[in-house]
Amino acid sequence: MTGTDTPPELGTGRAGTLPGRFEEHARAAPGAVALRWAGTELGYGELDARADRLARQLVERGLRPGRLAAVALGRGVEVYVALLAVLKTGAAYLPLEPGAPDPLLRHVLAEAAPALVVTEEAHRIRLTDAGAAELVCVDSAGDAAAAQPAGPPPVELDPDGLAVVLTTSGTTGAPRCAGLSHRNLLAAHHGWRTVYGITPADRILSTASLEFDVFTADWVRALCSGATLVVAPRNLTLDRAADIADLPPLIAAERITLLELSTRTARRLTALLAPSAGGRPLAGVRVLTVGAEKWWLDEHLALQRLVGRPTRVINVYGLAEASVDSTWFEVRGLDEVPGGAALSVVGLPFPGARVYVLDPDGTPLRDGAVGEIALAGPGLGAGYPGRPEETARRFVRSGHDPDGRV
Repeated sequence: MTGTDTPPELGTGRAGTLPGRFEEHARAAPGAVALRWAGTELGYGELDARADRLARQLVERGLRPGRLAAVALGRGVEVYVALLAVLKTGAAYLPLEPGAPDPLLRHVLAEAAPALVVTEEAHRIRLTDAGAAELVCVDSAGDAAAAQPAGPPPVELDPDGLAVVLTTSGTTGAPRCAGLSHRNLLAAHHGWRTVYGITPADRILSTASLEFDVFTADWVRALCSGATLVVAPRNLTLDRAADIADLPPLIAAERITLLELSTRTARRLTALLAPSAGGRPLAGVRVLTVGAEKWWLDEHLALQRLVGRPTRVINVYGLAEASVDSTWFEVRGLDEVPGGAALSVVGLPFPGARVYVLDPDGTPLRDGAVGEIALAGPGLGAGYPGRPEETARRFVRSGHDPDGRV
């Protein structure tokens, strides 16, 4: 199962980077709504200007191309200002959930070794105790940021430079820090935009917390497309106080057209909707994707029936190491599980992605044979920063792939 489509030229120089793509939309439509949070809105132009000012301040604190900054902020507007600011310096960002358990904070900070941490005063003591590097608290640095001149810092941005270091789920061992470049994520963005049909008219709901790779996928999908990113008031995946019953009215009130849910959240939504299947409970939603864990085909069919055909329900599969999503599957034309079998279908590669099923020797298998999934293509990251042996073990040479690497 290999992909045949290849992404278009993703741009050179600033145009081939995440902030460059965002800035194009900010220049074209500065008044368009970039972010909605708790009833407030931030336009593309204002978000761009705030990120520029913070970026110049971070440069004064020593952040520069090739370095890494952790972004440890709660839900809201400031986290997006901060991550864009880090990227505008030419550095990469490490999303770090400030409320994570102390052992996980210490592990991630020791593993990634960021040059500085962008946070707020409420988290200063915990992050200092966790062994963080120099801290920049955005809520106590307002005057310094406001004094910065307009425009981004005068640094050269590299499309092949590191953009983000994502902490993997740890389902195959201890959590690792996986690096992705601007080019990797813009290749993934091309696939999402093509399959989902994303336009500036879309309103994309972000329900994930900062440390999940889908958090980064959500903002890239929205802010690199000129769309509106709506930040859910709670993290539906981990927040025990979050009520799934609040999701349908939130979708209606915010006129959401696209969202991604974890498998567990999708199961909770299915249970909520099942007793009242009449009408269209998620009217207006064009695309609902489900990922993160194995999702059975009968579950996929059940949710599709509940929301109705105008909504495309898509099962996505992938890894942080390969820019989050590599394959997609939807149940168009399928009314029941074939033969009643227990199936989980990962589907077809996103445009540009390549997927193989390999035998233990790394040789592609014939159709129908059982083997191990291997991912390749322009979304495949460089590996685990600072971990050459682990990178060599997981990212292997392959004579069957055009890039020679899976």
